[in-house]
Amino acid sequence: MEIRKAHDSDRPEIVELYLKSQAATGIPNPTFNPPGELGQKLYDRNAIARFVAIEAGRIVGHGLIQEPNPENTEFWLMGIKDKNIPLIELGADFVDPDYMRRGIWTALLLHRLNYVVETFDSVPVSATWEQNHHVKRSFLKHGGTVVGLKAVREGMVRLFVF
Repeated sequence: MEIRKAHDSDRPEIVELYLKSQAATGIPNPTFNPPGELGQKLYDRNAIARFVAIEAGRIVGHGLIQEPNPENTEFWLMGIKDKNIPLIELGADFVDPDYMRRGIWTALLLHRLNYVVETFDSVPVSATWEQNHHVKRSFLKHGGTVVGLKAVREGMVRLFVF
């Protein structure tokens, strides 16, 4: 498996993978947004960097680094001592359901954490759906600390600081 920065030409394949992942996992419930809007929602985010995992010449995973969601900032700031250090959010990470349980998601998480630490003087933060137990366990295993739980339209979100 190779992890590289995403190219603009990867967009259709990334959106297709996103839709496939959402349909397979139901996290968040894809019925809240029509399938055509889910792909656009993925690209509406304030991306700093996108990474893709490549296996057998195709994209099998995606991980985003983005500007932090301002609606979550108060929670994240509760989890850090120096409130003057900027936050960078790890968001929109998913893997092709046919390639799950091979360590791809974890490799993308670790790649992004290392990228943030090596490239920016910032604190990595993230959020995940409350029912996404695998992600919560992985965040905790790889240095994440829970700083909050909040209700959003689609359900409950757990917030982490690394």
